[in-house]
Amino acid sequence: MAESKMGVIGDEVGGLKTNIHVIHDEIAGIDASVTEATKQRKAEKAEFSSVMSELTMSSDLLLKARQVLEKAFAPPVMRKDAFVQEGATFDDSLDNFLSQAPETAGAHKKSGAGMGAVGLLNTLIAEVKAQQTAETKEEDDSQAEFDEFSNDSKGAKESKKKDILSMEASMSRLEETLLDAKTVHGQTQDEIDAVISKEHALHEECDFLMQNYDEIKKARNDELESITNAIAILSGANFGKDEEASSSFLQRQTRQI
Repeated sequence: MAESKMGVIGDEVGGLKTNIHVIHDEIAGIDASVTEATKQRKAEKAEFSSVMSELTMSSDLLLKARQVLEKAFAPPVMRKDAFVQEGATFDDSLDNFLSQAPETAGAHKKSGAGMGAVGLLNTLIAEVKAQQTAETKEEDDSQAEFDEFSNDSKGAKESKKKDILSMEASMSRLEETLLDAKTVHGQTQDEIDAVISKEHALHEECDFLMQNYDEIKKARNDELESITNAIAILSGANFGKDEEASSSFLQRQTRQI
């Protein structure tokens, strides 16, 4: 019964050790996953920084190009005295304005082509900004996903560590119980061994008596006879009444044997 109980406790301790080993492996797996995810996140962040740097540089160049084009192809600003001159009549001012019409028309043609290039630059700038926005959103989403993964991994790792502590506490209690049971079992076994040893000694003694019963009986009878003869001699060799008493004594001794 005690050995069976110790066997059950030993199996429980072995099962706990196996489970603790498995959980340690799971924690190592979590750590490896976090390490790999961190490495990947760093690479993604570095790539994001590189792309954003290129996009910012492109945006700056496009903005500068637009400024140059806007300045080069902006419509000329008409001065007030180009239409109304001091001391001139209305007819004179009108003639002066009309005389500049061909040159102004040419300037408007050039200005139209320039504005088309500026429009193209505006489109490119808008696309760059849209790409920057998309890259930023993707980076934020990736960072949020990584943070969530890290927090989940940390929580899972802490939970598993608590499980290990609980299992170690249970295993410690079981090992103490097992040690006590072994101590009691050892003491009991010592007592059993002592009883068995005593039983063997009694068996040997009994076996000796049984095996040598006839010789022992004969030796006892011879001893009684010697005692009887000695009593007779000491009594003056009176084999009358004393002999009868001695014979009665010997018969009683013989029956007891």
